[in-house]
Amino acid sequence: MKIFITASLIIAVFAISAFADAKKEYITREHPWTLRSVAALGMGNAYYTKSSDKYAPFYNPAGLSRINRSWRLDIIPVGFSMNKDFQNLYEDANNVDFDNDTEVADFIKEHIGDNAYTGFSFYPSFTKRNLTIGVFTASRATVQPRNPVLPEANISAVADAGIVVGYAHTFFEESLAVGVAARLQGRGSLNKSYTVSDFVSGRAEDDLDNLTAEDYAGTALIFDVGAIYDFGKLLDVDFSPRAGFAVNNIGLKTGSYGNLDIRKRDGDIANSPLPTFATLSFGVSPSVSFLQTDIILDIVDITRNFDEDDDWGKRINIGAEIGFDLPLIRHFKFRGGFHQGYPSVGFGIDFYVVELNYAYYTEELGAYSGQLPDSRHALEISIGI
Repeated sequence: MKIFITASLIIAVFAISAFADAKKEYITREHPWTLRSVAALGMGNAYYTKSSDKYAPFYNPAGLSRINRSWRLDIIPVGFSMNKDFQNLYEDANNVDFDNDTEVADFIKEHIGDNAYTGFSFYPSFTKRNLTIGVFTASRATVQPRNPVLPEANISAVADAGIVVGYAHTFFEESLAVGVAARLQGRGSLNKSYTVSDFVSGRAEDDLDNLTAEDYAGTALIFDVGAIYDFGKLLDVDFSPRAGFAVNNIGLKTGSYGNLDIRKRDGDIANSPLPTFATLSFGVSPSVSFLQTDIILDIVDITRNFDEDDDWGKRINIGAEIGFDLPLIRHFKFRGGFHQGYPSVGFGIDFYVVELNYAYYTEELGAYSGQLPDSRHALEISIGI
């Protein structure tokens, strides 16, 4: 488990070594998550009555029953995400001598007000109708430069790794699908401010490396359950009107860090819970000649267990997908939607062996939709059979 976490932090360590992020002095209230589908993000992250791929255990495991291919083995699946501030920061870092206090201080001052975000994931898996099993590692880091008098940067980093298994079964002539997923997950977490000397001496990088240490990380067995009911047969219609319900992150509650027992040392550990939350979802799949379509509405965390905010705008996602076949391409899919009130767009191309998914979306970092938007790019490339 520690090996996976260490690997997932490589990009975060590189980003901090090459330096990193901030935007005003605010507390990020981004809804917690472990692993997200780039395809879903292109649809506004509305995915709970679809989730017909290996990401179903992190949304609604009942969606495994909707997989329409015989099987898929993802061997080298890599995902990246970043925002514009990180891109600018990375480009400027190439001209900085990080052994020089003055240059590092000037670099931090130049980027005060930025909010640089980057993420990385690696998720090999085997998936077929009703079943998936895989191992995953994912990390994300945000750095917030601030304080022009005594320049410093706040680093917030989370690394997850684990094993996940999901299974779904259908009832009543396949009208009802029920699914369950289990994952053994480890998490390392850090939230701390570092001075110029901390970066020059390498202390910030050392702390990120030590996220795998016993005092920094915790492990938990977590379950996700869900159901999808297709009203098509009941109503004798062919556009597949359906409703879904899922409960995510069911696990042992331990202290103030949720179901991941992350031990605190000298105030260095971030409060990084995975609260249990329930989601309602509604979807339809209109039949349009040769096109494959999906339209979905999700209401996430209906019990508002994430107590950093109570805004419903942050909990509503709407998305659509249109897919069709092209010569030499198994599928091409165009996606769009609204995530937390902000538009998103994306596409997916399946070349049989290589699959590519891209999404441009906006994440709300404030307490309510419309307060602190953070626009991001996400790309996933998977080589498999």
